[in-house]
Amino acid sequence: MASSYYCKLSLLFIALAVASAILTGQKADAQLLGPI
Repeated sequence: MASSYYCKLSLLFIALAVASAILTGQKADAQLLGPI
């Protein structure tokens, strides 16, 4: 029971990390393309 809870929690954390990385990556690309 506890192991499945930690598994879901880790998957959720990984999903949030990936989403934040994608969002920050898009912002970085926009900032790089902005001055050009």
